[in-house]
Amino acid sequence: MALQVEEKHELVKVARPDAAVGIDLGIKTLAVLAGRDGVLDAEPNPRYFDRAQNQLRRAGRAVSRRRGPDRRTGQQASRRWEKANQARNKIHHRVANLREDTLHKMTTRLACE
Repeated sequence: MALQVEEKHELVKVARPDAAVGIDLGIKTLAVLAGRDGVLDAEPNPRYFDRAQNQLRRAGRAVSRRRGPDRRTGQQASRRWEKANQARNKIHHRVANLREDTLHKMTTRLACE
């Protein structure tokens, strides 16, 4: 059984259409926002993002201590390297998702304001 519904969406007007903001994405902070009046506002990195970065740093060190593949000599990677590399890739994926989610939430909030 299929059901199709047509719904009319009302356009939502922006609260302040004349407002403008300059955004500078950073490393130590997520972003620095500057309004027309010159007021600076720093958007800090979320705590969970910093914690994920630390996990990624630790996982990278664990991978570097294992015997990885060597193309020059044809040496195969050890099972421990593959397992550690898989864990690092999982954390990489999570960090990428966290970064994308945080930027999406920030840009949506700024567009609504």
